[in-house]
Amino acid sequence: MRGVLASTKFLAGRFLDATLLEVPPMSQRWKIYALGGGLGHLNRALALSRAAIHRGHSVDILVNSRLAPCIPWKEELGANSNLSMIRPLASSDETSAAVSQWLHADGFDRVVVDTFPRGLAGELPAHLESINVPKVLVHRDLNPDYVAQYPLTKAVRLFDLILVPGEDAPFAQEDYAHLTEPWFIRDSTELLPSSAARGVLGVEVGDDRPLLVVCSTGSEREERFFHELATSLGERLESWIIRTTSIVSGAGKITTWPLIRLLPGVNQVIGGGGYNLVHEARSTNTPLLAFALPRRYDRQNVRLRSHERVRHLREVVARLGEGGKPLDEPSYSNGVHDAVNLIEQAGEIF
Repeated sequence: MRGVLASTKFLAGRFLDATLLEVPPMSQRWKIYALGGGLGHLNRALALSRAAIHRGHSVDILVNSRLAPCIPWKEELGANSNLSMIRPLASSDETSAAVSQWLHADGFDRVVVDTFPRGLAGELPAHLESINVPKVLVHRDLNPDYVAQYPLTKAVRLFDLILVPGEDAPFAQEDYAHLTEPWFIRDSTELLPSSAARGVLGVEVGDDRPLLVVCSTGSEREERFFHELATSLGERLESWIIRTTSIVSGAGKITTWPLIRLLPGVNQVIGGGGYNLVHEARSTNTPLLAFALPRRYDRQNVRLRSHERVRHLREVVARLGEGGKPLDEPSYSNGVHDAVNLIEQAGEIF
């Protein structure tokens, strides 16, 4: 397993009001399976871990995203957390072996699986059948072709609780499924004021032009696409301030993470139609123009609304002529807190 699984300790529709069920928790040990490329799985796992640790629990997250080393996990999670990393290009056999090692490395009280009920390599059912602690599936929209190709119904029924974080999903109607608000890495009270956010994004005091942020957390090819898009927009839109943000550092990019804390200072955001950016933009009332990027499991074209979806540069320029939002102080509900309450009580109330 050397080189495949590495572990790093970090030191520093139907909504259920789970706050009605809240009781003082006993400390629990959670395993969170968050395999998958991009930032979506990472961010959801981190949001959940952050809230769980605040409640006194300890968390071990399993990831394989190339973006994981670019995020300051140590500062974010503090004590009682562990990150286990499978290298991004590991084979299916290597991934399965690494997952087995991770699940049997030490004891735990909850296992949480993000998105893939059978695992990324189809390895999970054999393990879940023998695990005698509450099992939780974080269930979002999935490509119907993927659902049809694999026996997901059987895999889903191995879980004790299904959490649906803010968008419809294939098994959202199961009687043990509960829809929460979308999950965010920050509560609305933790966001920066607009002036401070603009300062972080390099806007000089007194410059009142609207601020447009182009962001990308996808493949290297997508990173190049959005960087070139920002350059082209800068040549056409002198009345806007344009910034490019990215998890991966590079020329002309600002590696500010998490982006949601800066959105109170942003008049317009452009990016892909992934879970994080779409829900963060909507929750903060930040106008979004997004490209439905191709994904194997995710359907960005379904997630995006018609007024959010764009296909080429000319359309972006034309839509920006409508102007961005006036800045305000957003307020939204963060579904991650209800999720933590439900996971704490999984196996007891369901």
